[in-house]
Amino acid sequence: MHRTLVYDFNFRLKAYQLVNKTWHWLANLYNIHLIIMKR
Repeated sequence: MHRTLVYDFNFRLKAYQLVNKTWHWLANLYNIHLIIMKR
């Protein structure tokens, strides 16, 4: 029981980090796009 809880927590943490990285990457891409469009 306890072991599965730890696994679940680690899985959620990794998923959250992956979403965070993807979100930052998309935000950077969007900012670059805005800078290019302003020229």
